[in-house]
Amino acid sequence: MQKYVEWKEGRIVAGPQSNPGGEGWLPYFPLINKEMGLDSKNVLSEDGLSVREVLYTHEHSFSTKRIIAYEAIEEQLDKLFHDIENGTLDKTGDFYTSIKKIKDSVPKP
Repeated sequence: MQKYVEWKEGRIVAGPQSNPGGEGWLPYFPLINKEMGLDSKNVLSEDGLSVREVLYTHEHSFSTKRIIAYEAIEEQLDKLFHDIENGTLDKTGDFYTSIKKIKDSVPKP
């Protein structure tokens, strides 16, 4: 269901709610499946016709960078299952190579 917010002076001052309340009310698009621990902020779209929640970009800690980089646990478990089924539960399997790629790209400090 579409939600609306009242946007004034660069921030949400009312809402979200199901019906637009009049002038200054814009469609609102929150993040879906927002990861725990990640910051977000609300921004006016470039065309000025909607408000969107976006991840707040700032220098993340090492652990947050890793959390962002890792695939969803469901995807990791699926890779693990298929590697067991395929007999590739070693350094050549998809599970290992995907985890290794992240560990290499986001090394411990």
